Amino acid sequence: MLVLSSFLFSVALFAEVDYFKTLGIQKPSKEIEAVDFSVVSMDGQEVNLKDFKGKVIFLNFWATWCGPCKMEVK
Repeated sequence: MLVLSSFLFSVALFAEVDYFKTLGIQKPSKEIEAVDFSVVSMDGQEVNLKDFKGKVIFLNFWATWCGPCKMEVK
């Protein structure tokens, strides 16, 4: 019973998380469907955006010539 209670408490706790606020980004004013694309992961696997449909993901694009991007990599 204690395990079940702990589980239910955890589910309720995470249901209240505002991921946009946690990440420090502004929530879009309207929902926009992303165009599907694929990339090759660092381990050589092809990854498609459509594989994450219905899930919350955070994409962070950067480039080697971008100063702020280089700071993130450090």
